[in-house]
Amino acid sequence: MSSGAGSATPNTQERLKSETVPSGDDRTDFRRDRDIILYTSAFKRLSGITQVTSAETGHVFHNRLTHSLQVAQVGKSLAEKLQIHKPEYAKALALEPDAVEAGCLAHDSDTLHLDT
Repeated sequence: MSSGAGSATPNTQERLKSETVPSGDDRTDFRRDRDIILYTSAFKRLSGITQVTSAETGHVFHNRLTHSLQVAQVGKSLAEKLQIHKPEYAKALALEPDAVEAGCLAHDSDTLHLDT
């Protein structure tokens, strides 16, 4: 990897798993990753799992799909904001907002099995 020997952080030029990109597909690798997650039946099944959070004023009920979509929106927005306002940090981290979004979508990995 370009960031040093033994690094496990892929970037858009160098990936852990190579794949054939269909002709005309101009998405970044991480945007394709995000799309793969979004369209799996496993991700859609998150809609059937209720998540309850308790606040001082009461309980908030929603499903894990809604929660994951909200986390992804916040994560990508923060990554984009960092790129705009602190580009030196974003560059040092090789920050990819699409990768952040994909990671946020898959953060409930204990309930999301992409191999099924």
